[in-house]
Amino acid sequence: MHADHRALTLLAMAATVAVGCGAVPRDRSAAAARAEQAIIRPAVDHALADAGVTGHMGDRDRIAFRGHDLTLIEGQLVREDVRSWRTFLYDGSIGTAEQLRFRTDSGSVAFSKPTITAIRVDGAPAILVTLYVISEGAVGAEGGELIYYRTIADGRA
Repeated sequence: MHADHRALTLLAMAATVAVGCGAVPRDRSAAAARAEQAIIRPAVDHALADAGVTGHMGDRDRIAFRGHDLTLIEGQLVREDVRSWRTFLYDGSIGTAEQLRFRTDSGSVAFSKPTITAIRVDGAPAILVTLYVISEGAVGAEGGELIYYRTIADGRA
């Protein structure tokens, strides 16, 4: 794992979880985000396949982080198995993808619709990721929107 991914990997293991829905400021318009998602990126597809995606690839969101062009992408580990949707991190600067091991306290691991943005929490820089807990892969009564965040200890975003 590349050292610059440490904050995002820690994010995947974050103990601080808030379930709910809230407004998150975005850097670009919704139209620009939709247009970006429609672009075919073969390098991303190949990297996801190398990371274990054998089914569909879907929603994605990008962020510039410490000089890297990072993309969160949803990918299906098993084609047509809704419970197998996972979130992957693609680093455009090195052309690789890795599965992020998001997990709720109850044990849900199937997520879709990833978003990522840089925010400030109590004045400190942080990374915020929102996901949607897929009901077919949810444990217990979980399902719906999920928010993870992690402050960046060294203050560099």
